[in-house]
Amino acid sequence: MNNMIGQVQEQNQPKPSFASYKIRRLYKSYCQSTHKWIIDIRTIFIIFLLILIQFSSLGLTADNVMAVSSVCSDNVTAFDLTNVNRIMIIAPHPDDESLGSAGLIQAVRKNGGEVYVVVVTNGDGLSAGPTFSDYKLLPISNDYIQYGRERQQETIKALSILGISEDNIFFLGYPDSSLQSMWSNPWIDSNLMGRFTHVSKSPYELTYNKKSIYQGVDLYHDLLQLLTDLQPDMVIIPHPEDTNSDHRAVSNFAQFAVADYESKNQTAIRVFGYLVHYPGYPLSEETGINTAIHPPAALSNNGQKWMNYAIQADEFLLKKAAIKTYKTQQKLRSKYLNSFARANEIFFELPEIQLPLLAFEQISDFELEQTNNITIYDSVKEGFQKFTISGADLVSIQVGRLAEKVCLIAETRGHLHKWITYRILVKLSDGRTFEEKEKLNLSLLPNRYFMSCFSLDDMGNPDVIGFSAETWRGSAMIDTTSWHYAVLSHSN
Repeated sequence: MNNMIGQVQEQNQPKPSFASYKIRRLYKSYCQSTHKWIIDIRTIFIIFLLILIQFSSLGLTADNVMAVSSVCSDNVTAFDLTNVNRIMIIAPHPDDESLGSAGLIQAVRKNGGEVYVVVVTNGDGLSAGPTFSDYKLLPISNDYIQYGRERQQETIKALSILGISEDNIFFLGYPDSSLQSMWSNPWIDSNLMGRFTHVSKSPYELTYNKKSIYQGVDLYHDLLQLLTDLQPDMVIIPHPEDTNSDHRAVSNFAQFAVADYESKNQTAIRVFGYLVHYPGYPLSEETGINTAIHPPAALSNNGQKWMNYAIQADEFLLKKAAIKTYKTQQKLRSKYLNSFARANEIFFELPEIQLPLLAFEQISDFELEQTNNITIYDSVKEGFQKFTISGADLVSIQVGRLAEKVCLIAETRGHLHKWITYRILVKLSDGRTFEEKEKLNLSLLPNRYFMSCFSLDDMGNPDVIGFSAETWRGSAMIDTTSWHYAVLSHSN
């Protein structure tokens, strides 16, 4: 009976018309073609992605290749500690001073010199820090502050192993992971807060200047005051090409403060940079007294201006012990930290630039080659965009003095492009930054150079300036030189 009903119902169903049948055939054909089209698009996308990855790998390969140094420690000048009586080491975070210079610290002390260590932050900006250190699953601001205290105590203990008393350690308490913002933003009224501590000034009992707040001008003045009080004849700071943003910012603040101190006191201080963060550096996680550390090829400078300190056997053991003291960091990256315990330490001497007054009438043509110009070559850092756009890859910057103007010329690896924005910046010791947008006498320069001149009168006749060059594509920066610093003299 049910079968009969089913047959009747099936017979009563309207049969599809020829038109509807054709539409269904067309729809089926469309779906098949669309599916094939989608497959083709997916194939094209995968091929495109593979090509993009291949080109990206070229940039990454270039970075890795340039990390492999062609400079042996035997070809690097030995660090001369003659007449080094007072040395000031500036570390962005707890442990940087031991990683970069624990051997040098011991050598200076053996020679009867005094060593001072300045730690700019307490390393309280690491999101997973309290979780790994104190097993806080959902850490709050107080947990990060407690984590910062732990790192302070680790520093005190590590430096005591190296023979440094607590009286010679200065904790500034500035916000970890925010120092680049302090450098780049206006130095006054920047209203910065700790990334996880959520405070606007140091919450730590051990703080050098408890009146300081988180703004660039306070950090600058703290460093300048320490230079004035300690009067070092040598300062060890992070290398300006260190890839960690805090390290680069500390290098900038410190170099600027040293130049300002030299200008005010008519004295000279030798400044050296140590490297902690760089692609592929220190080339492997090997460690041991028989393993040397070398400068990355991109920063090798053919060995020039690099200094090598050969660590003695007893110094090696104490450096290794000092690094082991940083237990909060050993839990996170022990192999990396321990790889700095090697047979030597390397330091790069940073340039001292003096720009005396030079009368304009002494210049026959508007060419810096005929002035007291100084050329500073940029490292090779070939990222993907710089690897493919030669006109955006900065290779050098020149600075010269023409009467009461400071002129800067930047050089790129290839010809300039209209769709690349080229900038030259000058920074003053109060944090103000000037950008000269007008390009002067470009017709006199080859097509790989761009130039700007700045009026010292308009800037208030500063005693020191910082300067840098940048290339941009739209709102994205492609390349930048390091910041460099010059001491200026003025006419009576």
